[in-house]
Amino acid sequence: MIKIIEPIGFCNGVKSAIKKVEEVREKYPNKKIVFLHPFVHNAKTHKMLLDKVKGEDYDPNKDPKYYFDSYFVFPAHGFIKKEQLLVHYLIANRIDCTCPFLIASKGMMKKDLNNGKTVYFIGKDTHAETLSVLDSDPRIKFISEKKLNNYDFNTFNDDKAVAIYPQSTLSMSVYDKFTEAIKKRDDSAKFKFFPLCHECVDRWKKGLSLDEGEFNSIIVIGDQSSSNAIEFYNMLKQKYEDKSIYLVPDVEKLKEIIDEINFSNNVYLASATSASNETVDAIEKILNKAYNRRFIKAFKRNKKA
Repeated sequence: MIKIIEPIGFCNGVKSAIKKVEEVREKYPNKKIVFLHPFVHNAKTHKMLLDKVKGEDYDPNKDPKYYFDSYFVFPAHGFIKKEQLLVHYLIANRIDCTCPFLIASKGMMKKDLNNGKTVYFIGKDTHAETLSVLDSDPRIKFISEKKLNNYDFNTFNDDKAVAIYPQSTLSMSVYDKFTEAIKKRDDSAKFKFFPLCHECVDRWKKGLSLDEGEFNSIIVIGDQSSSNAIEFYNMLKQKYEDKSIYLVPDVEKLKEIIDEINFSNNVYLASATSASNETVDAIEKILNKAYNRRFIKAFKRNKKA
C-alpha cells in the first residue's frame, strides 16, 4: 500500500505566507500582486500560486509607473536591502512573507552580536537565505557549505565566544559532523549552535527511521531547485542503498517513471516543505490507482495458477 511520511505538503511557514498573500488579494481585488522571486523552489507550484492570487513576476524592463501602488511579495527565504529600496522607488507596498523561523534566527544573531559574540553563518553561497542573512548585518561571518568537510578550525582561535547558525535547510549530516568536531575541542564551551529548521528535520528523521523490510520504494515530492528536497532525497539514497528512491516534482514526472516503481511491497510517499498539498494529493491518487491495479493483476494470476 501507499504510506505517507508525515508531515507532508507545505510547511507551516509556507502556508502562513500563502495566507498573507491571499488576504491582500481579498482586500485589494484590483491591485497588482508582484513576486520579486519564485515564492517556493518549485516552478510549477510557483505558477499555481501566481494563478491562484492573480499575481505576476517582476519584470525590470517595464516602466516603473506600471508598478505604482502594487503589492510586492517578499518570499519565505527573506530579502536584501536593495529589494526594499526597489519597492520604495516604485512607490509600491510590501508583503513580507519571511519564514518565522528565519525571523527568529536573525533576531538571535543580532542579539548574539550585540552581546559580543562572533557570529558565523553556514550556507550555500548563492542561496536566497544566505544572501538575506549576510545582507542583514555586515558583522556576520560566512562559512560556505562546500568548505565544511575540510574546515580549518584554527579560524576560531581568536574568538572568545562563538555562535554558529546554519542555513535552515543545510545538510543535516554535514552540520552534525561539523558540530561534533567542534564539541571535541578543549574550548568547546565557548560555542553555541543554532538548530536547523525543525519542520525539515522532523520529516528527515522520520524518513531515516523506516523499517527496511516494510518497503521497496520511497517517492520524495520536490523540485531540483529546492534545498530541502535535495537534502531529503540524498539522505534517503545514502541510508537505503538497496531501495528505489525517486525525486518527483509533479504528476507529469511521476507518469514518466510509474512503470519503474516496485509495488510488491509498501511504497512510502514524502515531500519537501515546498511541495503543495494539491500536488501531494494528485500524486497519492495516481500511486494508489497503480498499486491497486497491479495488486488485482497479481491476484488474478495467482487465482488462475
